[in-house]
Formats: sequence, structure tokens, C-alpha cells
Amino acid sequence: ECQGGVCKCDPAWSGSPECNVLAFEPTAEAAGYRDPGEASWGGNVVEEGGRYHLFAAQMLNHCGLDAYGTNSQVVHAVADSPAGPFSFRDVAIPAFAHNPTVRRLPTGQLVMYMIGDGTGAE
Repeated sequence: ECQGGVCKCDPAWSGSPECNVLAFEPTAEAAGYRDPGEASWGGNVVEEGGRYHLFAAQMLNHCGLDAYGTNSQVVHAVADSPAGPFSFRDVAIPAFAHNPTVRRLPTGQLVMYMIGDGTGAE
């Protein structure tokens, strides 16, 4: 919200007049999601049935993030806390699928937006 040319930042955003610096808190090294054999990117967490479900892009074949165009798939991981640690559960959408965003609709259903369609084509 800006008034008189001065922006008032939401509490999670600060550090600049444009409110474009996210104020991160330190986290435990074991938190989040890690697969030591594969690179991953992004992700959203949603709560369902008392558990936390993470959907993130993960590369196949030990490829780095630069190979996302042919090797990215959406994985599903679960945890008992929104901070994790998350454990791999399954591949939600096979390659090519990237940048998943999961949202809950007013009906309660979950919907996922992403790049790709999971058919292997770019």
C-alpha cells in the first residue's frame, strides 16, 4: 500500500522503499526437501488431512536445472510440518512438467498450474 509516494510494507516484506525484499528467517538445515541425487526447483506446500504436501519440479537423470526443458517432472513429498523435512512420496506429473503452483479452490478442491503437460514433449 502506498500513500503520498511512500509504501507501507506488509510485515513479511521490507528492506527497501519498494517493499521488494522478503524477510527470511533462518531455518534448520534438515528442513525443506532434498534429494541428494537430483536437482529440484521451487514448490508449493498445501495442508490436507493434517499433513503437508509439497509439489516441486525435480530433474531426471541427475541433470542440473539447465536441462529442465526435457528433464523436469513434478514430484510430491509429504511432511508433518509446513517446514518439513519433506519425504518423497511419488511423481505427481512425469516429464515434461515444470514450475508447479498448487492452490485450493473455494470448493476445497486442489488445482495445479504448471508449464508442460506430462507427456514428454517440450
